[in-house]
Amino acid sequence: MKRIWIAVILLIMSTGLCTFEQIYIEDFCDKIVYMTEHGDTQGIKKLWDKKNNTIYIFSEHDMVDDLAVCIESLDDKKGKEKKDALNEIRALTYAYHENQRITFSNIF
Repeated sequence: MKRIWIAVILLIMSTGLCTFEQIYIEDFCDKIVYMTEHGDTQGIKKLWDKKNNTIYIFSEHDMVDDLAVCIESLDDKKGKEKKDALNEIRALTYAYHENQRITFSNIF
């Protein structure tokens, strides 16, 4: 009987962690997309500095590394280059969110 309860507790913990991860990543992506649409480069950098360690825990580093490079290079850009960088950040964020969502194609 103890083994059953241990299994149930582990299942509940796993479900809770997966749910937290999905909510955290969706919230992060929504904020980044909103800020890119409004041109808030300082907000993007502050949010990235605050949450990048946790995002790296949840994700493959290849996609997140590309996103990090684009965000860190925002200070060096002006005008059209800045707008292009914001569009690239938005596109990478959409791709990142799509890759992290729980779907059958991502699981199997």
